[in-house]
Amino acid sequence: MTNEEFEKECIESCKDIAEAIEAYANKEVYRCPECGETIFWHDDEYDEDKDEYTCPHCNRAFSEDSLEALYVGDYFDECFDVEYRIDERKRYRSVEVMVACGGPNIYVDTARKGVFLYWGFTQTKWNLTYNACDKIDDFFEEMYMCA
Repeated sequence: MTNEEFEKECIESCKDIAEAIEAYANKEVYRCPECGETIFWHDDEYDEDKDEYTCPHCNRAFSEDSLEALYVGDYFDECFDVEYRIDERKRYRSVEVMVACGGPNIYVDTARKGVFLYWGFTQTKWNLTYNACDKIDDFFEEMYMCA
């Protein structure tokens, strides 16, 4: 693999994570009631006439009402590390979450509003929207307040 191909792959990794987080933040991610797999909503799998959605994993059709909505917190269920940023009064300000490690290391940072990848001398970033960062901050602020 050339250096250019490697850097392109790193950018794609950041982009894929950012797009998944954006989908969770926008409430476009569900769990299939039949097979339990995560579904990213696609209009072409929804039959408006029958009010049925077909799971791309198990190919079963079911009512849209039977889908379990997933949220930003569900995305971060299995993160590797969380660094809370607080002010002098111990109020939550932002968070950096490690979502992959061991090559590459990938972090979601709400203060810098992006997904950051580090692997050797390679560094790359993909931006997150304010909306996604706000949803992430809402979730982690609640976790911080519970601790």
